[in-house]
Amino acid sequence: MRRFRFRLETLLRVRNMAKQQAQAALSEAERGVAHAEHALTQILQEREQHRVYYAHLQEQRTPDIALITASCQYADILEESLEAQRQQVRLALERRDTRRDALKLCRQQCEVLEKLKSKKYQQHQQEAAAEEQAWLDEVAILRLGRA
Repeated sequence: MRRFRFRLETLLRVRNMAKQQAQAALSEAERGVAHAEHALTQILQEREQHRVYYAHLQEQRTPDIALITASCQYADILEESLEAQRQQVRLALERRDTRRDALKLCRQQCEVLEKLKSKKYQQHQQEAAAEEQAWLDEVAILRLGRA
């Protein structure tokens, strides 16, 4: 019986390597999303702490105008930082979605080749079984001819 050889094995290996690279890229993108979301959470917490501080400033009997002005400027800076970080989160999510789509495509390409390989292997097994049966039939005919 001849050995099974899938002619597209090299292509299958290349596509599997591409799939692994796509998985690594997706993992990296997911870490980027987590990092961006963590930074956003920190800015939100900082903003909340600043609101508490600002409320405390306003409750004082003799409010310091310079402190209140600086606090308002800081609040504006926090809002700008917050919006910039939200944009970073959106970009990170878009990168993650793009990488997820690329991984999905790689998986589909590998799956097609693996199904083809399985089909070719089954076909090889059937051909081998038919060859073996033909050989056994020939041996049986030769034995009957001698008897």
